[in-house]
Amino acid sequence: MTGTATTDVPEAVQDAALGLDLDGLTADLCGGLMDDVFAGRRADRDFAELVTSSTHGNLANLRDVLAGRSTVTATRPTAGALKLAGATAELGLSEALLERAYRSGQNRFWSRWFAASGPHARASGTPLESYLGRPSEQLFAYIGHVLEPVGAAYRAAADEHRGGADRLRRAVLGRLADPRTSVAADEVERVLGYSPAAHHAYVVVRPGATTSADAVVEPLRRAASALGVLAHREGLGEWGLWLALPEPLGPATTTLLRRGLAATDVVAALAGAGPGVEGMRQARARALQVARVQRALGDAPAVVCDRDVRLETLLLDDPDRAHGFVLDELGPLAEGDERAERLRQTLLTWLATGSHVSTAATLGVHEHTVRNRIREIEALLGAPVSGRRAELQVALRLHRIAGPAGLGHPSHLLAPSA
Repeated sequence: MTGTATTDVPEAVQDAALGLDLDGLTADLCGGLMDDVFAGRRADRDFAELVTSSTHGNLANLRDVLAGRSTVTATRPTAGALKLAGATAELGLSEALLERAYRSGQNRFWSRWFAASGPHARASGTPLESYLGRPSEQLFAYIGHVLEPVGAAYRAAADEHRGGADRLRRAVLGRLADPRTSVAADEVERVLGYSPAAHHAYVVVRPGATTSADAVVEPLRRAASALGVLAHREGLGEWGLWLALPEPLGPATTTLLRRGLAATDVVAALAGAGPGVEGMRQARARALQVARVQRALGDAPAVVCDRDVRLETLLLDDPDRAHGFVLDELGPLAEGDERAERLRQTLLTWLATGSHVSTAATLGVHEHTVRNRIREIEALLGAPVSGRRAELQVALRLHRIAGPAGLGHPSHLLAPSA
């Protein structure tokens, strides 16, 4: 039944299959996969894009199979599916996790298909069995069929990264990056060649069009007079670099590091911490917080240090307090409607530029429009905006990072990648 193309698929079932909203289904399934299967990689945008590409390709294959356009045995894994398999291996995730993702997607798809089949069957007069019998066989057969070459792609990629010394390094790095596990300082020094006894800085680097992560290692080492550098892959398009420093990271060294990074086209986030394995973990956790705030803000500079966003990260460490702070400071301006959004943008620009004229030029509106909006804002807040500039600016930035609802659950922004 699954080996050759068929023309005996009931017209109503063909219509239901061809009418599948692939984009909507992809978004639905990928949301579940990133929450339930790949939760540790939610901050890795490149990986999430591969999950989306793989899911969309699989759904397109399934649509054609259910509609009788193709057969299970004639389908092939898409390029996105094979890339996801390779990336999963490259990041040290297990093949079992990859298979679990396929099974989870299978179950979610079947749940959506089952829910839609009843109304479609009633509207078309076609027996419900036509929607559920053979299509269920095809779905399960397709997952089993496609997992074979996907698993082979995973194992081939894993072989490229396998080796005694390399495997040990990856294992120690993985434990170092996971605060739930223990790792001894002498093991870090012996296996990784990096001294935990130093003070530490951590730089999260997203390579640019002309500058790779490797290219910034030596400039950063020289700028910080670092005793050593240790690289850790954070995601498909993101690296982390520990710098072992002879003294705590201070303003002078931060300035030198910022200057060196700004001379390239990389995007970077930087933070420091004290000595020891715990210091290494703290530096990484803080830098990842800075990187996620940097990405969420959108218009942040290409190089951001923890001092630049310290108020935001401190408040986001306490979600309830951050949520209360935003609502207290912004009041009606925290609403999700278009008017509130326009007023927030005006106020944030006014606070940054310091004048009506500059705000008008930045937003492309008349100066009188800015003046009227500021008056409207002050009426809504019940106080002059000039009296709480710092508080309002931080509240507006927090709102942009997570929004009033998301502030209650900002773990998706701040949880370090596994």
